[in-house]
Amino acid sequence: MALVGGKAGAWIGLIAIGPAGALILGPAIGSAALLGNSTLKGAVQKHLMTTWLQDLLRAAQDLHLSLLATLERRIIRIEERTRIFSGRKQRSELDAWIASRSQDDLIAALEDRYSLEAAHLKSESDAIGLLFAAKDIVPADAEVLGCVKVLEDLLAQKPGLRAVLINAGRPALDALRFRLKGN
Repeated sequence: MALVGGKAGAWIGLIAIGPAGALILGPAIGSAALLGNSTLKGAVQKHLMTTWLQDLLRAAQDLHLSLLATLERRIIRIEERTRIFSGRKQRSELDAWIASRSQDDLIAALEDRYSLEAAHLKSESDAIGLLFAAKDIVPADAEVLGCVKVLEDLLAQKPGLRAVLINAGRPALDALRFRLKGN
């Protein structure tokens, strides 16, 4: 898209402004084509890959809920550990260090939960971002790993743009063939 946009921009700039226009509009329109690519991709996915995108977002939502539940369990365990070692920190330096470390772990878990609660899953890129977050936040929870696997499988099953466009155009092509055979 950038190549075609760049060439079109160069020709338009050359004709409309002159050589300076070709130098300016070529890269500018090429860059604009790249920026519009994500919008075009989102529109194609929304309209032509509806079923796949809905399945993907449903799996991402399942992963999201699983991550939140796992983080809640982690927060409860860390709070218990913090309470236990905070009560003992006058006994030894090790207990004081573990209490301090537990408080740091609690803050990190609360920050992870907050960032997950703020996540809005609306696109393929949001689902991929959630996969990265899952591997950073909870790399070894069985429930989360199951949801990650489902989401990764759906991403691997993404239909190609060519196949989607062919399938979308098939009814029109069949109607055209029917008309041509009828005449």
